[in-house]
Amino acid sequence: MSDPTARMQWLVDELNRHNRLYHERNAPEISDWDYDALYRELEALEAERPDLAHADSERAALEAATDVA
Repeated sequence: MSDPTARMQWLVDELNRHNRLYHERNAPEISDWDYDALYRELEALEAERPDLAHADSERAALEAATDVA
């Protein structure tokens, strides 16, 4: 995928789907290593193109959940 917007959306959707499978259904489809690789790819794309970062990004959700005010 050469379109960064489409790739980022796909990564967000996949990470959110795998997160639900793992945490809500206890039925992971990919290894932790593969999940982490997708996460790192999204993190790198968001760093390169912060203007394209999604509010529903798995990365954003994890950061919000661990943010201590």
